[in-house]
Amino acid sequence: MSRSWPENLRRAFDQCEQIAKAHYENFPVASLLLPRESRPYVSSIYAFARIADDFADEGDRPAEERLRLLNDWEAKLTACYAGKSDHPVFLALSETIARYQIPRDLLSRLLQAFRLMSRSAAMQISRAPGVL
Repeated sequence: MSRSWPENLRRAFDQCEQIAKAHYENFPVASLLLPRESRPYVSSIYAFARIADDFADEGDRPAEERLRLLNDWEAKLTACYAGKSDHPVFLALSETIARYQIPRDLLSRLLQAFRLMSRSAAMQISRAPGVL
């Protein structure tokens, strides 16, 4: 990681890397194929998406809570693009966005997909036999 980063940004990227390493998917192995300099930035995008995906489909939260969490995550994304990050993932993500000029729409559409997934799952549950 860059040694010129302030301590809070370094810790934010460290947290994103820990989120990436903590999951069972192939991300930790696949990230070894990336140039070393790119890895922290990719980890910030992964952490953003991983947390949103967990909001959408992990645990037994009601659909309304899932949507509220995703909407809150979207509000944090909006604040991030306005230069007002108050969460470590968004602090790291803001650096990634600036470095790679990532359009907001790309990340917003990902959150929209998670909302649709969450709504779809809730509809399937409500249509299941014995529900109601």
